[in-house]
Amino acid sequence: AFVSPAEFLREAQDLPKNAPIYLDSCLGGDEKGEDWVPRIRAMGFEEIRLATGFPPARFANVPGIRGVVGKDPPFAPAHPKIS
Repeated sequence: AFVSPAEFLREAQDLPKNAPIYLDSCLGGDEKGEDWVPRIRAMGFEEIRLATGFPPARFANVPGIRGVVGKDPPFAPAHPKIS
């Protein structure tokens, strides 16, 4: 996990190009994750998914993403429900 796109970019050369990338749509301020997709794809990564609470239809016109998923990536530990 990386705190920012800049941190990811510093480490990206050490990641396998087939690594799944989960990118939040809202990165803070006016910065959008979907705006980073072309740059990340240009580095050779293709398994890019937006992790967001927004509906997938909102990103239908974003080229280069494999899909839209919720905020919990598949590698996240299961959280017990609080009742």
